[in-house]
Amino acid sequence: MANFREKMLSFRHLCYKNGYLFAAFLIPVILMGIAYISFDIYPFGEKSVLSLDLNAQYVFYFDYVHDVIGNGESLMYSWSRNLSGEFMGIIGYYLASPFNILVWIFPRSMITEGLLTMMLAKFGACGVTFALFAHKSQKLSKTTAALFAPMYALCAYMIVQTMDPMWLDCVIALPLICWGIDSLIKENRFRLLIGSLVYAFVSNFYIGFMAAIFSVLYFICRYFSLETYTGNTGINIAKKFVTKGAFFGICGIVSAMMSAFMILPVYNSLQNGKFSFTEPDYSLVNNFNLIDIARKLFPNTYDTVRMEGLPALFCCSLALVLAAGFFCSGAFKFKQKIAAGALIGLLVVSMYIRPVDMIWHGGQMPNWLPYRYSFMLSFIIVALAAHCFEQLKAVRARTVGAITLSYIVLIIYTEAQDTFITTLDSDGREVFDGITVALPAIVFMAVAGITVYAARHYMKKSELSKTGVILVTAVICAELCFNATNTLTKMHKDITFSTRDSYLSVILPLREKVEEIKEQDDGFYRIEKNFFRSINDPMAVNMYGLSHSSSTLNARAIDMLGFFGFTSNGHYSRFSGNTPLTCDIFGVKYILDCAGESTANIKSADDIKVTENKDALPIGYLANSKLSKLELSKYDVFENQNALLNAMTGGNREFFTVFSADGEPYAENCKKGSFENQHIGFTDVTGEASVTYTITAPKSGEIYMFIPTDYQREVSLYVNGSYKGVCFESDNHNIKDLGKFEKGEEVTVKLVLKKSDLYFREPQFAVYNEEAETAAIAQMHEKNAETKVEKVSQTDIRFTVNAKSSDILFTTIPAEKGWTVYVDGVKTDYDTALNDALMTVKLSEGEHVVEFKFFAAGLGTGLILTVIGIAVFAGMILIYLKIKKPVKLSKAVNNDGDIDKDKTDAIIESDISEESEGKE
Repeated sequence: MANFREKMLSFRHLCYKNGYLFAAFLIPVILMGIAYISFDIYPFGEKSVLSLDLNAQYVFYFDYVHDVIGNGESLMYSWSRNLSGEFMGIIGYYLASPFNILVWIFPRSMITEGLLTMMLAKFGACGVTFALFAHKSQKLSKTTAALFAPMYALCAYMIVQTMDPMWLDCVIALPLICWGIDSLIKENRFRLLIGSLVYAFVSNFYIGFMAAIFSVLYFICRYFSLETYTGNTGINIAKKFVTKGAFFGICGIVSAMMSAFMILPVYNSLQNGKFSFTEPDYSLVNNFNLIDIARKLFPNTYDTVRMEGLPALFCCSLALVLAAGFFCSGAFKFKQKIAAGALIGLLVVSMYIRPVDMIWHGGQMPNWLPYRYSFMLSFIIVALAAHCFEQLKAVRARTVGAITLSYIVLIIYTEAQDTFITTLDSDGREVFDGITVALPAIVFMAVAGITVYAARHYMKKSELSKTGVILVTAVICAELCFNATNTLTKMHKDITFSTRDSYLSVILPLREKVEEIKEQDDGFYRIEKNFFRSINDPMAVNMYGLSHSSSTLNARAIDMLGFFGFTSNGHYSRFSGNTPLTCDIFGVKYILDCAGESTANIKSADDIKVTENKDALPIGYLANSKLSKLELSKYDVFENQNALLNAMTGGNREFFTVFSADGEPYAENCKKGSFENQHIGFTDVTGEASVTYTITAPKSGEIYMFIPTDYQREVSLYVNGSYKGVCFESDNHNIKDLGKFEKGEEVTVKLVLKKSDLYFREPQFAVYNEEAETAAIAQMHEKNAETKVEKVSQTDIRFTVNAKSSDILFTTIPAEKGWTVYVDGVKTDYDTALNDALMTVKLSEGEHVVEFKFFAAGLGTGLILTVIGIAVFAGMILIYLKIKKPVKLSKAVNNDGDIDKDKTDAIIESDISEESEGKE
């Protein structure tokens, strides 16, 4: 009983000692929870946390991991993306956060609740890390740490980037990185710095890269703010800085080595296409008018995550007043103010000057979601504010009033400026209007000024009374909750939060139908569908397909699919635009449909129709060696299909009869003219403009249309007056099935412009020759009568073939680093086909066993570097412990002869700090 009582007392002591951390965790969670409730997030409404990238990408990857856990799928390679592809890049870009475990604890039918839990946990964790930084590193009181932690945890960046939750881990890690740098500078301690950098690099290499840049800037500024110049020559100061800087660099290198198991596979993944995704332009231009950035400091100033948007900077009006007070206070040294100002200036300049901004983003301009490092400025503002708060008595009351008034004048000035963005909503939107933005901002700023003034009254020395704590907490919570709620509402107007049902009502029945298919057919094949909740649906339902979108892309495979008329647009491909020939060639054995090709018509798995494609070829098969010489044209999608199957068979059949329109098109309310690169232009639009083609079927059959272009523009498509939907842009730029027509039948194809101009090359029309294609595919099946395909594992595919002298093994597996091929047990180099997109293997005549094994490129080297990095890290720790001098604890003995633990810790820190300063 006594032992239990001692444990309870010990637990109570622990809770009391770390109460500020509980507060730093719970306050952001509660406030964000209130915001979500008011925003009607399930179970308090129909909405979910799914928006933008989280809605289109992440949630499907989270679902996929359930199949890794329960159905034997691989974390190294997935067959559910763009024919197939490595998965380590997706892990490093989307799934490496340890917080993701909270999602996978929930059943798949509650995945949106799992994501909500993960979000709230990250908000709380962000508060905790800032509180630790404030109290442990900056030596601020626990009260101050708990008060200011929610400002950082609920800064605008954190709320906005819930649509990209992988980035939030580095927001959490940043205070720990800075604490680690402080410990390195003051005490030569390095464990926290290395550990936090490793966490940042592994959890998300992309924002981790930005954190590394910031750590260098922070180290420089922080070092000189702590440097003692008295009695030191310039040479001595430079030597000490170089020495400390070298140690900092070593820590960074060790951190990178320990993270190499993740960094190198991701780097190799990015080499598949992401690095060349855009052509960087380093012209010296600014991103915005410098004064405009000031408006993003205030609450409820979310504008957009499109490229027109400005950095998300809000962290609290109280923080703004106090951060300005830091520079006006006599309690802080001039060098500290210079260092803090320099750091703020460097971040602002980085956002302002485009080439510098691009360096932060890895040398490219981001695609949406600009200024992905803006949280770092919020961190600095809150940190300075917390310091000023502890020395509030040193800031004059009139100074507080002047600062508050200056901010109010800035708000009024900003409201008077033109902040209308035409691309927002349907008709444009004012992003800093007087009633909903400026007026609340003025009120909160005035309240912040009054609160600071009142806090000076309730503050004794550097401690705030209970009344003062309650007052400050209430003011902070009110503004943070107001901003969070309104930011969610504005985000919904800008990028839309999907309902919970919109995901589960499609994915659950679709997964059930795919499982039914697999129960009846345990072979190795592809499944695709003609309806889409999202391009990434296959990933969530364990369906091997062609459709996929991610930032870790295989550009050659995606481009190749586009050359055959599939939807292909930069970082994604979609099954839309398929023909019977491409379904056969790429091994799509089952095709799913639903009424109207609309997910709104899916109520259960029974609403999904399955069509078996009995002509589908396997994942890999023997084909004529002529195929290896085939080069695809960017624009001639039907001729590409003809050439592909003819090369495979060695024949000369016409599977698509390509023909042109009858004469010139009729342009209504627009002017036709020539344009660059053989494009036709339709401009000078007045009223409802349209372009109409008349075609005559050269033979009976299904007629397809494709409009090649380098300048996609959405149009409405009408065939003989019947509406066929939108086409010609983004997801809808692909081959269109116009319907079945008889020979000699006249057909009108009308394109109604939805924008002010339209540019394309001559439209292509083609009649499908089913008889010819069926005969050619039968020939391919006959050639592969003895071919067997065995999926040994997700990363090991075995082909057994009987080749002729003119045959090669052609696979529909995208070529990328990581594959190793063995022919009859002998390692063999593979070749590529179709513009280097797919893997092939040359074979001699006779029977062969060809095995493809995959191991993520860079992972082996990365693991070796990680082990070496860990060994070096362990060695550094041992050396540090060996040379560390013992600290005398005699001062920590109390009157009863016992050791006071709290006092001991304080003395250890003080002695080490003094020793370090003495050395410097």
